[in-house]
Amino acid sequence: MFSGIDCPRGARIGPGGKLIGENEPFAEEAAKFTRSKIMQREVEVEVEGMDKSGSFIGYMFVQTEQGLCNMSIALVENGLASVHFTAEKGAYYSQLCVAEEKAKKAKLGIWAKWVDEEAIVQAEIASADEKMERTINYRKVVVTDVQRGNFKFAAQSVDDGRSIEAFGPKLEKMMKELREELRKKPPVVGAYVPRRGDLCVARFSADKLWYRARVEGVKGKSIDILYIDFGNREVVDVTSMAALPAGYATQPAGAREYQMAFLQMPNDVDHANNSNIAFEQILFSVPFMFINIEYRNGGIENVTAIIETSDGTRTDVAKTLIAEGHALTEQKREKRFASLIAEYQETEKIARREHRNIWEYGDFTGNEL
Repeated sequence: MFSGIDCPRGARIGPGGKLIGENEPFAEEAAKFTRSKIMQREVEVEVEGMDKSGSFIGYMFVQTEQGLCNMSIALVENGLASVHFTAEKGAYYSQLCVAEEKAKKAKLGIWAKWVDEEAIVQAEIASADEKMERTINYRKVVVTDVQRGNFKFAAQSVDDGRSIEAFGPKLEKMMKELREELRKKPPVVGAYVPRRGDLCVARFSADKLWYRARVEGVKGKSIDILYIDFGNREVVDVTSMAALPAGYATQPAGAREYQMAFLQMPNDVDHANNSNIAFEQILFSVPFMFINIEYRNGGIENVTAIIETSDGTRTDVAKTLIAEGHALTEQKREKRFASLIAEYQETEKIARREHRNIWEYGDFTGNEL
């Protein structure tokens, strides 16, 4: 087994020569490329370890006209594999990374549709920093999950001309087709080997139905996953997972993760728990809300949010949490946020004076009014 890379998987040969699963995109090309380089040739092998089945894991080298070729690097350089996180401690990590960047820029193989999101984000951040005025462009979203302890939430966007009524059935249609395919071709229990970053399918513990997911961590047979169409997370057993059928990986994730801008969670455990409850109650009190992207931090969009009640009243979510004493105002130095931050700070002063929730016993920040 080649070390340091994540190669597209091909269908496995099962009992009686029957193929199990389907080829992932570029799996066949990767296999052909490898065979063309090493078949009927002398090779050198640098063994790093051994897997559970007794197969050697390491790097293979073959002599070419250009010199000794590391097959792991060659596959990555040609867009037929990506760098696996296990390569980080290896001797060829930097070379693998250079090869991957080269393949990405040339949009080879698995990177044919690759977009340099980090470069886009950095460009947007740089552009935002140059702005003197705050940009306001609200979009409609449906909240699907709320995290605890950090004012983060997941939501599905319905602001591209689709109504909530239209978006839901479209997602359900995709889910129905996915589950029907899995029903017709049931995955073999235990056949799937999860790797961090993989897109796969997993059975949600609450309803035992299949959903698209991304592997976030592997701890033996306990796997940390993110359900990409709804934004919720859970730990599942590896037997509740399977490879994602071909054709379903290219469809964008249904939900995205957001962070509330300009808010700080209280450090006290009890107060933080109350803040979590208040945050959930507000977000789930309405069928949808409007968010405005204020800035990005660590790849996550930080937003302000507005909810609209049945009587048409619009309420700022962050301001409500601050006013009720469930959050502190986070300081931002950018001039374009000065007016909004000042408004939140005035709201916070009132909450302090009235000893609401986190201010019940006075100021704990050292800034007594």
